[in-house]
Amino acid sequence: MEIGIYRKAADITNSIIDLLEKNVRSGKIKTEADAARLIETESRKHGCEGTGFETLAAGPGRSFGIHAFPSCTGGDFGGQGLSILDFGVRCAGYTTDVTLTVANSPAAAQEKLLTLTEKAYRLGLSMVENGRPAREIASAVDGLFRKSKKTMPHGLGHGIGLKEHENPPLRNREDNGWILEPGMIFTLEPGLYDPVWGGCRLENDILITENGPEVLTKARIIRL
Repeated sequence: MEIGIYRKAADITNSIIDLLEKNVRSGKIKTEADAARLIETESRKHGCEGTGFETLAAGPGRSFGIHAFPSCTGGDFGGQGLSILDFGVRCAGYTTDVTLTVANSPAAAQEKLLTLTEKAYRLGLSMVENGRPAREIASAVDGLFRKSKKTMPHGLGHGIGLKEHENPPLRNREDNGWILEPGMIFTLEPGLYDPVWGGCRLENDILITENGPEVLTKARIIRL
């Protein structure tokens, strides 16, 4: 039952992601608040209880922070540079959690951040399997970033359910003894942040099955 709810919630989330991209490209979304309002409105149109947590919309001037404060403003979203949008929808009590990055005419330094984040996401996803220690995945991604002299200032992911942060943690810490097993649903969310160039993060919700990972959501880096 829980997995069925998640698949439904993921489908709704994916439809909102597609609409966000369409409206950013057309210019209908101009501000952080525009993006946040669309998510709230569409989630309720689809029968959700609303958003799973406070939507974080950070335009090019604020995306350098892991969690910008306040969560959204009337400032530019989707303008030149990197914008981050972190949100989820709550369906029958359960929440999704995704992050997409909008990259508008990125400079070379920003493209490096984007490309490296995408590479880290692919590496993490390739390692997701039944029986894999969660720490191994986080350690591998940390190592990839380290080779490029970058550091990710947060964990690689976390479980989701009735709360937006649950077990298992995908974190490179000695006390992380969690082993992945079928039925677990968790986020995979590598991200990099620069005080000058801004930040990017790519986050999707992953279900682990007997046969490997099932990517439930379709967040991506949107290049304009």
